[in-house]
Amino acid sequence: MHPILFLSYDGCLHPEDVLHTDGGPQLRGGERRLFEHAELLAEILEPYPDLEIVLSTAWARIYGLERAKDFLPAALRSRVVGTTYEFCGNMVEWAELTEFDRIMRYVEGHGVRSWLALSCDKYYWPEAFHKNRVWVYNRVGLGEDRTREQLTEKLKQMHRETSRVGVGLIGGVRNADAVRMLCEAATTKIADARISQLSASTRFQASYDAVCCCASIMLTIEPRSVGFRLVQILEELPVEHLDAGIKARSIALLQAWQTTDYWEPKDVKLSDVDVVLEFAEAVLSATESRLQGTHVAR
Repeated sequence: MHPILFLSYDGCLHPEDVLHTDGGPQLRGGERRLFEHAELLAEILEPYPDLEIVLSTAWARIYGLERAKDFLPAALRSRVVGTTYEFCGNMVEWAELTEFDRIMRYVEGHGVRSWLALSCDKYYWPEAFHKNRVWVYNRVGLGEDRTREQLTEKLKQMHRETSRVGVGLIGGVRNADAVRMLCEAATTKIADARISQLSASTRFQASYDAVCCCASIMLTIEPRSVGFRLVQILEELPVEHLDAGIKARSIALLQAWQTTDYWEPKDVKLSDVDVVLEFAEAVLSATESRLQGTHVAR
């Protein structure tokens, strides 16, 4: 199970005062705009590509999951995997629940182990779960420095905790057997990326997956990298005998690939596949060389 961020729209991504009409949602007052902090949230979440979003907003009830997530930018939309309303059997009973209770139904129903909630809800939130909540002032949302700093810090902490138990693709693994499995997976992915009969997008995805496996290994042997943005992780990956221009172009291509909507068709050039594959091969070779002199705890 991937780590989860429970996301409310109103009061978090824009001010709370939203009116839903036949013409769609409208934000009362002319100086602010709907989802004005959505791109900011996408930027904060960028270092954690394995994190998924569950909507805890009334927008999911009003518009349904698919329409509700369509209001988000692609970088957030592709992370959305569900809504707390999945556990709403009776609206009258549901209305009596606090947001914490609604979230816990999802947490317990799906066996979620690592989660945070971005919420402006003022009602009961148990002290034991304060570490799982980032409280947002409903008039400011993510526009407040305190909120952004707290969210950033709690995401880092959650990532450190999930890394210790091997959750997620880009996350630390703590034993030699798991590291060897990641090396084998990277080797297999690179072999797939070399198959010319496969589509360019499939070969690109295989190269991307190989790089992600190496990134997981790096986060194990160099824990200082935990919390880095994706582009920082890619820049820190070891390479051997690789032209700096190819490395820079590969990083740009991989970053663009990761931020596009998962469901959108991707037009990939064969020349881009060749560049990223060369980068992945160099990273794997350098990672294997570094592991020969590194002790990884069993």
